[in-house]
Amino acid sequence: ITHQMKEYIATMTKESVEELKQVGREPLCAYALIGLGSLAREEMTPYSDFEFAIIVENEKDTQYFRDLTILLHLKMLNLGETILPSLDLPGLSWIYD
Repeated sequence: ITHQMKEYIATMTKESVEELKQVGREPLCAYALIGLGSLAREEMTPYSDFEFAIIVENEKDTQYFRDLTILLHLKMLNLGETILPSLDLPGLSWIYD
């Protein structure tokens, strides 16, 4: 299951990078996205949470990586396992008002 989840997360990440490219956004430095927790221990299940970190070469473009993280969060939300208010995103608070 862990191997399949790694492939799925890699696909979501590649899609998010491509979506950012479509709007003219590209990273200004080398980076690596690493899995933490159950993914790193290779104990992930379909209902595990996805914890990750992005390691950057330098801090030139932190906004790009924030945007990439938001896209990844939204893709995970679309799986239907996380309730939106738990993310505490001020711009989306109107959905449950």
